Amino acid sequence: MRGYDGKVKTESVARLGLAVAGAAGISGGAARTIGRLLLPHLDGQPMVDLLGAEFNEETAIDGVACYSIAAKLPARASDYEIWIETDTLLLRKLISKYEASKWQETRTAIRINEPMDTTLFAAALRDMAS
Repeated sequence: MRGYDGKVKTESVARLGLAVAGAAGISGGAARTIGRLLLPHLDGQPMVDLLGAEFNEETAIDGVACYSIAAKLPARASDYEIWIETDTLLLRKLISKYEASKWQETRTAIRINEPMDTTLFAAALRDMAS
């Protein structure tokens, strides 16, 4: 990250869990979800803990065929509705319900396997070093 003076600054965090939590907001929660799958000791509930999954009717999101799945997360008494693309198995939509709260996340305009200009990465590294 860059400070006000334009120089690259690093910050150390006492625990890995705090570092993952810091990235959770900007990543839309993906940092916690993926982090929890890779590092079981992190806080949070992974999607692999979902129980009682039931397939609903297939549906389309942005014209893309998706599986619709309902499941529960017993540790938090939460209900989940999940839509996963039938061809790529990418997560398209997730709805979480807990008590009176409802949280929804929808992914649109997903692009995969597109060519990328690798010079963009080199430029970013040069900027960080200066």
